[in-house]
Amino acid sequence: MKIFRGRQVNCILLSNTTRDGIDRILSFMEKGRTYCVIGSSGVGKSTLINNLLHKEVLKTGRSVTAPTREDM
Repeated sequence: MKIFRGRQVNCILLSNTTRDGIDRILSFMEKGRTYCVIGSSGVGKSTLINNLLHKEVLKTGRSVTAPTREDM
């Protein structure tokens, strides 16, 4: 348990490669509840969701950056 901005927060280390920690996250989740996954582009949010669901529902792959003004 860590303190973040005055609140207790559970920190779970995980690996999308080895799936270490996935079961720990699943133990906190309840059927019928809504959850969100946030993070920077390319950090593995879609892979995490696929691992949590035990099937590929979201396409994953190399992150593509947004076009710059020069690209347009």
